Amino acid sequence: MIMGERSIRAVANFDESVRLITYANPIPNNFLLPFMKTLLLLVSLLTGYVLNTHTADYSGNWYSRSNGITMQLQQHGTVLSCHFRTADYTHEAEGPVWVNASGRQVGRWLVKRTAPDGCITFIDCRITFLSDTQMQISASAVDTNCDLPATWRETIIYERQ
Repeated sequence: MIMGERSIRAVANFDESVRLITYANPIPNNFLLPFMKTLLLLVSLLTGYVLNTHTADYSGNWYSRSNGITMQLQQHGTVLSCHFRTADYTHEAEGPVWVNASGRQVGRWLVKRTAPDGCITFIDCRITFLSDTQMQISASAVDTNCDLPATWRETIIYERQ
């Protein structure tokens, strides 16, 4: 990698593969999130994957017993989004939800995590709806900003309230 460049992972194919996108500094963070959202949808269409428009409605409050966080999901067609706070960070998430080849409702989020000092980092989240009332989120670091280790991973179960 050339000095002065950063790399982030972006979903290039919703069937579990990830491609690396490299961009040169500086790109303002307010440009990066809309760019990544657009890229996620564009790549899915270019690879021949069409989002299923008959997904269940997952709007509402979802609570995790393991971390005590309640997320309020909003669903507009095949796009899920939420905005929530933890003790130290603000999180903004948005991404598609679809029915995969095995008939399971799944989704993908690129989460923008903002620290109180304004430091921004991104997290890749894979969502699997285990039932209409339970979802699993598997999260991993996309970059190493804000002291988030590149190897950071977390899997959390949320239940609909």
